[in-house]
Amino acid sequence: MTFPAGHNPQQAADTPDLDDWGSDSWWTWQDWATWHGAMVKAYGKAAADARWIKFWCEQSTGAGPLNDRSANSAFRKWAKGNGLIEAFYCSVSWVAPVGVVLSDLPKAATNIAQNTIEAADEAAGSALWVVKHPWLTLGGVLVLGLGALVVVRKVQGTAAASAVGMLAR
Repeated sequence: MTFPAGHNPQQAADTPDLDDWGSDSWWTWQDWATWHGAMVKAYGKAAADARWIKFWCEQSTGAGPLNDRSANSAFRKWAKGNGLIEAFYCSVSWVAPVGVVLSDLPKAATNIAQNTIEAADEAAGSALWVVKHPWLTLGGVLVLGLGALVVVRKVQGTAAASAVGMLAR
């Protein structure tokens, strides 16, 4: 893609092509991410974050990239991973807490589903291990069973001895 002079996202020193009113060009969310990466390499993370936030907050209401902050889960994931999610709502700061919470809802649902799948996968893996190693499994059950039997006999023996002792008094 060809960018206007001074607005190449691969150049850390360039500035974003902001979406103005009317028909014009502007950076996509990927361009914003590319520019952040270029700045991190050139200036370090703290300076890159500060400059990214400064220009992100200069966008006007209704700018194209602002739609991606709510409608694009990949952009939110990128911003969160780079510590920039709070900056998404600088132009309307009262929306930030609501926007950040709402942006996490799909992720929470995804995490629940993913954790359920992983747990089922682990259970299936454990069951498969038992099937592949029946002698070790049987041996473990026998050892645990014998250990439990010894404990029960000891408790019964102690209880029986106490009972006999009480009767003898």
